[in-house]
Parts: sequence; C-alpha cells; structure tokens
Amino acid sequence: MKIDTAFILDLKACVTQMGAALQKLDLTSQSGIKVKLSEIKSKGGLLSYDDHQVVVFIPDHSYKGVPVVEKNPAQGNRYHFAECATLDDMRASGKFEHRYRANHNPDGHFEIFDNQNNKAKDIALMPCQNCLKHINYQGFADAQSTEKNRILNHFSVIDLLSTYSTWFRNMPSIRPKTAGYTADWQQISLDFRQKKTFTCECCGVNLNNNHHLLHTHHINGDKQNNYEHNLKALWEPLKTRRIATVSVGLSTFC
Repeated sequence: MKIDTAFILDLKACVTQMGAALQKLDLTSQSGIKVKLSEIKSKGGLLSYDDHQVVVFIPDHSYKGVPVVEKNPAQGNRYHFAECATLDDMRASGKFEHRYRANHNPDGHFEIFDNQNNKAKDIALMPCQNCLKHINYQGFADAQSTEKNRILNHFSVIDLLSTYSTWFRNMPSIRPKTAGYTADWQQISLDFRQKKTFTCECCGVNLNNNHHLLHTHHINGDKQNNYEHNLKALWEPLKTRRIATVSVGLSTFC
C-alpha cells in the first residue's frame, strides 16, 4: 500500500495550526526535556514520564551562578528520582511548576545555565537526600552520618536506572560512557578486603597472610559499580571460576 505523504504533511500542518507541539521525546540528553511537575507520575515511588523512568532537575542556577557550581557541584540544585517530600512541597507551592526538566541520562551529568548567559555541560549534580530516604536506597534512611555521606558521594544514576529498569515499559538501550575500573579501585578493593578480614566469602578460607590471593569481585560484572552490595571477596581460584561461570550463562556456584 502506497503511503500518501501529502496527507501526512497536511496532518502535521493541522497539528501545528492547533498549537500542538511536535516534540521528539529525547530523554538521554543532558539538557532533557521541559516538563510540568503535574506531568510527572509516580511508579512504585519512582518518577515516571510517559512510562519512562526519569530524573527531574532545575537547570536554572541563577541563584548561585554557573561558575560556582562548576567548581563545586554540591552547590548546585539537587536532582530528583523519587516521589519525595521536596517534590511534594514544590507541587503544593506551585512556584516551580514550569522550571523542571526530565531526562534519563546514565552519566548523571546535566546541562545548566544562569541569568548571566553562562552555560555548562557535564555537571555532576548531587541527588536529593529526601529521594534517597524515600526509597531507602542502600539503607540511607537509617544510616549513620558517615555512611550517608558515602552513599551520597558514590551514588550512581546508571546503577539506579538499571536496578529498576524492569518496572518501566519504555527504557532506552544505553550504557555508561566509561568502562574498566575506576581510578580509586585499588584503595576500594583493599578497604573492602580488610573489612572482610581477608576471608573468602564463598569458601571461608582466611588469607590474612596472603592478601594477594584474595580478590574483590564485581557481582554484576560492572567494574564501575563499587557499591558494597555489588562486591564480594573471593579467593583467586574461585573468582576465576565465578567469572567463567557467569560468562557462559550458568548458575553461580556459591
């Protein structure tokens, strides 16, 4: 059947004439798309837009200024991923209804601007602590101050999005830009093995006199995900077997 392209053009013209927006839904960009808070829905406590899991943020940083936030992203606006108390207050006030943008960018980086015509990309804004409390991310709600700071400073958007991806129908097929171990991996691995008293979590062998034989394994294979729930201390031969087991799709052995 031949498609009537003239009809499609006429239809687009009618839509434009009626004032409707012909906007492509591109949620993977750092700038995101403009949304109203009333359009953001909650799914299992997480934020959703058109059945896409999203984070929402205010790109306007006129209060502090882009140069300040570039030097210290902790000075920037927090981004939200859950139906938290802060968003409830924003909805109730109605003052920020049109200031938010939404995206689904695994980098956790955002594009911001201010009223002095300053703009910046790749800004690693911090997550909202009320959002972390709302879903009790890694036990954040009941954690001590030191642990809360660790969770906050090591929070990973890609980890969040991948953990809850099955809840949403529309999920873009995207991966983080970086690969391999993080720059601080050696110290993270040592600290983790010390916490486990250099004991294999699988077979129980103590390697306190042979530290080099105990390795820190990433359970899900993502070497960028250094959260403790994704780490396991394994005796070297068992780590090798575990990697081989996972790589061929078999069940794990311990």
